[in-house]
Amino acid sequence: MRSVLLFVVLTGVVCGGGFLLAEEILPGASTFPARDLPALLPDTCALQIALDGGPCARGGDGLALAALLAEPEVAAFVDPLSAALRGALGTFEPQVKQYLGLTMDETLQLLRYRLTAAFCGFVSPEGGQPAGLPTPNAVLTLEFENEIEMVQRLMYALEEAVLAWGDGSFTDDTVAGLPVRRYIPDPKKPETPTAWYLLDDRMLLLATDRPTLEGIVKRIKSGSQEGSLAASGRFKSVSERVNSPGAILSVYADIPQLMEQLGPVMGSPEMVEMIASTGLDAVKSLGYGLSVDGAGLRDRLFVQVDDGPLRESLESTAPLKAHHLVPHTAGLYGSGLLDFAAMWKRVHALAAELDPDTAGSMEEGLAAFGDMIGADPVTDVIARLGPEYAVAGWWSGQALIPDVGLFIEVRERDAFSKILDRTLAALDVQVSSFQHRGHPVGVVELGALGPLSSAVPQRPSWFFLDDYLVVTLWPQAAKNLIDHVEGGGASLAEAQAFKPLLSHLRADDPRAATAGIGWLDMEGLVAFLCDNGVPIAQSFLPPNDMVPVDWALFPQTEAITQHLFGLIGGSQWTADGYYTEYHSPTGYLGPYMLSVGLVGLVAVREQEASQANSDWEARQRIQKRGAIPFDAVPTLEVKPKSVKKKAGGDKKKGGDK
Repeated sequence: MRSVLLFVVLTGVVCGGGFLLAEEILPGASTFPARDLPALLPDTCALQIALDGGPCARGGDGLALAALLAEPEVAAFVDPLSAALRGALGTFEPQVKQYLGLTMDETLQLLRYRLTAAFCGFVSPEGGQPAGLPTPNAVLTLEFENEIEMVQRLMYALEEAVLAWGDGSFTDDTVAGLPVRRYIPDPKKPETPTAWYLLDDRMLLLATDRPTLEGIVKRIKSGSQEGSLAASGRFKSVSERVNSPGAILSVYADIPQLMEQLGPVMGSPEMVEMIASTGLDAVKSLGYGLSVDGAGLRDRLFVQVDDGPLRESLESTAPLKAHHLVPHTAGLYGSGLLDFAAMWKRVHALAAELDPDTAGSMEEGLAAFGDMIGADPVTDVIARLGPEYAVAGWWSGQALIPDVGLFIEVRERDAFSKILDRTLAALDVQVSSFQHRGHPVGVVELGALGPLSSAVPQRPSWFFLDDYLVVTLWPQAAKNLIDHVEGGGASLAEAQAFKPLLSHLRADDPRAATAGIGWLDMEGLVAFLCDNGVPIAQSFLPPNDMVPVDWALFPQTEAITQHLFGLIGGSQWTADGYYTEYHSPTGYLGPYMLSVGLVGLVAVREQEASQANSDWEARQRIQKRGAIPFDAVPTLEVKPKSVKKKAGGDKKKGGDK
């Protein structure tokens, strides 16, 4: 399984990056001034997504992935895969040319231009759509340079395809004095929206709402930003944070607008009320941006949050310290700040507002629990937790499995420790303890919980380290961490792979990574997969004609890892919201999207295998019963004459039509 995962990860990153970066830059990928599209869109725009392949095509040579692909060993392994991919794409050349009017190379070239999509609510009947149908008010654009002839061929081919399919017709129209093309859907398909598109020397624009398109055309002519998205205060606040020059991907979402526009259509106005009661209505907008940053990619995420209970429970000015306790061998680390007492107060108030009976049951349960442990669960337990919490995974010695620990900052450690002991005693859980280098270590025997023992680790341990309660999945991890700290071992904060990247993240803003830190040792992870997965692949995976992979040519681990570095992330609170940024070789979303794809692939394969197994078992049961031998089951066959007659009838019908 690891070898398969390794193959998918590396080929996905290498081939995907290589396809975009390693190719000779096409003339259309040269830089050109971009339209200020937010200045054209209406201020009712609730969602905008912009994708620009140009920055990577123009400036990708300096990326770590580009250097990785330039390695001779990597190229020797990847080139057959790239050739197979191009061959597979080449089989679609006739269809692409027929329906798009472009060659495959021209189609791929379009991906290196700016593509944007905007959602501005739903179209009213006055917008040119049939009444009663929830047609999205959408705007799509494609920006290009010196390729208007190619785009004209594209639109001509699309129009011809629509006419050939009988899905509607096109006609000339005028919007705000500008000639446009209008798509009129087939009356038999009322669910298909009407659309307009215009094409000038550098932009193709498509819209499903006539008034929206009129507003865009007027702004193009006048140059005024009045009533546009660019003039919106929320958009400005988000754009200043996440939109940098040369952005590859940017996303903007106006949360109140989305809730207002989607709520009635979804038929659940109660959802809006529920969100307001949770305090999430304080979230006003979201923004995301991805851009090239030196040898890596920089992800920026901003959440605009108004003052209120939600922000009060999350915001803290306390310093982050847990990364000074975690060993430098940590492959995964994440920390944050949380006011546990304020969050509990908010949860209790929310329960009282939504369901008073549930809130009453919570109060009764807390009172009973307080009597059991001889302390107030809120003031003596919850209020002493935090504000910092962290989770980490680190390797000890030559371990194949990393140690995992949860770190929670505590106040009044001695008093909290006594309450913790009383709590475990009151819960009637078997607990043992031992001393290791002067540190009392407790062990919970979860095997005594019966059925739960199969679902959770059986012997988690805990101890106190400075002002932190540390919980590990097994006692050996606790001893390893104590040995590392007491022996003066280097911490993650001092690691050579971590420290320079954190400094790079804080170069522009010293307050970066003051509300949370994230870390993934990508170099170490890839090295682990290569060193352990490749020998398995070379030994047990046979040659495959469909996937031309020669595992014997897989590059040496160092040829890959020398161009990689870790993924570092940091969060901070600003005057108007919560800001997070990441710096990495692949981008923050890349591994997540790949993981989702892998999970989906595995799920589909398991479903197919399960269905095949079920079919086989059903076949066996029927054969054993001797009810109907499978060889004797009749099959439905269509006689050639009936096919010919039916085909002729269809032709005649089509001719009459």
